Amino acid sequence: MSIAVLGAGAFGTALAISLARDGTDITLWARSEANAKQMQLERINAVRLPNTTLPHTLSVTSNIDSIRVFQTLLLAVPMQQLASFRAEERSCSSV
Repeated sequence: MSIAVLGAGAFGTALAISLARDGTDITLWARSEANAKQMQLERINAVRLPNTTLPHTLSVTSNIDSIRVFQTLLLAVPMQQLASFRAEERSCSSV
């Protein structure tokens, strides 16, 4: 099963790490391209979970269109940011 976690805050990152620890390939979506690249390169979310290493089965992206291929999407975007997330997703969407 392919799983993506949308939202790379503390909760989304912890959820993705927990799922990836059993060897499942997980993709974590971050709104910021710079943060996604830093997390992918350094294997840590220095801002939200600075003492926790990202498992090798966890990949990080900021490409919202890439999430369309996953069977399961777990939404970990804070409620107060949900409207702006949906607006951004719609503006990037080709569907």
